[in-house]
Amino acid sequence: MRFVHSADWHLGKSLAGFSLLEDQAAALEQVEAVCRDERVDALLVAGDIYDRSVPPTDAIRLFDDFLARMAKRAKVPVVVISGNHDGAERLGFAADFLAESGLHVRTRFADRTTPVRLERGGVTAFVHTLPFLEPEAVRLALGDDAVRDHDAAVRAALEGVRPPSRNSTERHVLMAHLFCTGGFESPESERPLAVGTAGHVQPSSLQGFDYVALGHLHRPQAVGGAAAIRYAGSLLKYSLSEASQSKSLTVVDLAGAAPVIREVPTLASRDVVELRAPVASLLTDAAFAAHERDFVAVRYTDDGFVLHAAERLRVRFPYLLQALPDRVAQFAESEPTIEHRPDTPRALLEAFWEQVGVAFDLEEPHRELFERLHREAGTQGEDA
Repeated sequence: MRFVHSADWHLGKSLAGFSLLEDQAAALEQVEAVCRDERVDALLVAGDIYDRSVPPTDAIRLFDDFLARMAKRAKVPVVVISGNHDGAERLGFAADFLAESGLHVRTRFADRTTPVRLERGGVTAFVHTLPFLEPEAVRLALGDDAVRDHDAAVRAALEGVRPPSRNSTERHVLMAHLFCTGGFESPESERPLAVGTAGHVQPSSLQGFDYVALGHLHRPQAVGGAAAIRYAGSLLKYSLSEASQSKSLTVVDLAGAAPVIREVPTLASRDVVELRAPVASLLTDAAFAAHERDFVAVRYTDDGFVLHAAERLRVRFPYLLQALPDRVAQFAESEPTIEHRPDTPRALLEAFWEQVGVAFDLEEPHRELFERLHREAGTQGEDA
């Protein structure tokens, strides 16, 4: 029994105003190719198919085209659950009818008790599905007032669903969209599920299955100290915080007692990269030519102020995400706490002067002038 685990496609998403639809279409072609080449028994997509609950028409069309190819050309069943970005009712439209064609869309809490059944070579795999659910929905569905956070909701939802015993001819897989404690976040990409730790689910709450296919976190990773509890990661890099990540599909074999897990790398049409160099080098150096079609964030290392840096860089890097002086970026990364922030006009000016790295020093007349202008601005604000 073999399947591909993927998640967090976010179809319809844009990056800094640039549409990613063509990039996502190319990535889905790779998903189809891996499923065919690996001769898998199913593709499991653990939520966040779309980037928002009401996706754009082009994103729906892309997903529809992909599913048609999987059914007609690749002939691979697809099991999908809804994530916190998806509109569960819209995604789950006509789910019962589509299941007859090998597309199993699971968006309802009640679906968890009816696993998707897959068979191959005398082995039966049961894919249990747990779409993203708010604790309130679980509390109401079960009439259990003790369900107050996501961990309690998952424990209650899986009560009676876990296989009571292991059978040599059966494999049990759980698909879920949640935040498992111990996972590494990509904070610029992932929408928090709850305030603080109320959205966290303990790895122990997910025990009892041969493999747990998770969605929500964009970095491919195993969690809870167990290789069999795993996030596949997002389809593409969806923010600068993911620039250093390698995206992949997870191929899982359930032939033996323990799953055999492999990562198959995927290549994006346009990468997300951060470049650090002086502006002149960025504009002329051949070493940066490979990134001219990538999504680029620049931290330029010039001394002093650079006029129209972003406009100049955008000529060579049309998909420029941002352009910041390196010293400003470093200052932002080590932003002082409230108690250490400048609390007088003079201290504010000196901190700013240090941050922008002006070549000449402040003199006392500069400080006095700034203090006077600061007072006058405050007086005018009160008069207004």
